[in-house]
Amino acid sequence: MPPTRFSHRLVLLFVLTSTWQGNAHAQPTAESGEVSPSTIRTLFSNSFIFVGGAKERTALDEAIERSLDGMIFIAKPIARPKLRKASRILPSFSFEFPEGWIRSLTPGNPVAMSRDSGEVARFTSGDGEQLRLSQRFLGLKLVQDFSSSEGTRRNEYSISPNGSTMGLTVTITSSKLPQPLVYKLTYQKKPLQQRSLNQTQVAGGRHESPTI
Repeated sequence: MPPTRFSHRLVLLFVLTSTWQGNAHAQPTAESGEVSPSTIRTLFSNSFIFVGGAKERTALDEAIERSLDGMIFIAKPIARPKLRKASRILPSFSFEFPEGWIRSLTPGNPVAMSRDSGEVARFTSGDGEQLRLSQRFLGLKLVQDFSSSEGTRRNEYSISPNGSTMGLTVTITSSKLPQPLVYKLTYQKKPLQQRSLNQTQVAGGRHESPTI
């Protein structure tokens, strides 16, 4: 029996109703680009601990070797430990956003604070090295740049839609490296009971220079 006009209308009504219900339940996510700047700041306003484990540590070692590929062999033993120092995996990060500012905190390191417009600020590392610091949001990422006459380090932080997981992509460049060192790390939001302890530990200490 051929389909009737009435049956076609029922099918069309069902499709339209299902589509409307799906859209009604859809929530904006960080990936969709529908999250407001204030929401992105709220998602980042937490403490995050490293959870990448041995897999990401191994991947970092491999990335270091790739960045040295092409360097003369007598220079590699000198450059390798410097790169390992510059790419030391920090156990945690915390972020705060006073009006117009970005504060980045890590245990045992000086607080990195600058305008959220990307305006360059002077930053003194724990070993006394003078660096230039810039922090800003680029789209849905928090971008942090450290630079000196020897090279630069860029940290690109991304956040999951519910704020539970933070990804960090690090790019270290130097005129002394055949190619940039690029690696990725994974962090998860720290449980509330651990955050107050972390805040008491973030003061003074050393900041590893991104240069070699």
